Formats: sequence, C-alpha cells, structure tokens
Amino acid sequence: WKLVEIDADLPKLTFETKRVMSLINPADTYMDLNIGTALWLAARGDGWIQEESDNQEDSQQIRYKSDARILLVGAGADEQCAGYGRHRTKYRNGSWTALDQEMKLDMQRIWKRNLGRDDRCIADNGKE
Repeated sequence: WKLVEIDADLPKLTFETKRVMSLINPADTYMDLNIGTALWLAARGDGWIQEESDNQEDSQQIRYKSDARILLVGAGADEQCAGYGRHRTKYRNGSWTALDQEMKLDMQRIWKRNLGRDDRCIADNGKE
C-alpha cells in the first residue's frame, strides 16, 4: 500500500463544495461537509507520495495518482467503541444501561448519518 498525501487547493475545493453538498444530502452540517470532502478527495487519489530512498533526507515527494478501486475506511469505530463525548455523558448520567441504549441508537442510524454519505462521496469517483 502507499500513503497518498492529498493537498487540497482551496479555490478548487470551494468550486467543488456544491458537488460534495449534493452528495452528502440530506446531511447538511459543516462536519458532514468536512468528512464528505475528505472522503471525496481521498477517493480521487490524486496527491503526493514519498519516493523511497535509503537516506530519508534524500527522499522527495512525487506526484501520484492512485489506480486503487477500493478504499478502506474506518467508519463506525466511535459508534461501536463509545468514542464520543456524549457516550461518556450517557454513562455518567445513566450508567451502563444508558450507554448501551445510546450505542444501539448509534448503530441503528449509522446507515443514514454516516454510511450513505460516505458511500456516495467515494462512489462519485468510481470507487468502492
């Protein structure tokens, strides 16, 4: 695998915002836009990689366009492992039962809040 560093150009990104907004719909928060944009840019795979060298000081960045067709995304970890502040609050205010209910709610709505948005932003670039 290769780490492809994506360096987004702000004027181009501003131009693409309307497209990403249409992809994340019905979500419309800044957080959804930021996550959707990050996934959309990652799926394009257009960025930089470090040229391998025996001497790290001699390595340099070179342009790279990934031909990968599948992206592995770590979506759902916070929902499954109680990674949000609201999970801590539910536990403190209502014990394990309240935390369990909150996490079940997260998993029931993850398809609507996260996975649909993420899939559309990635698929727009012909990737899975």
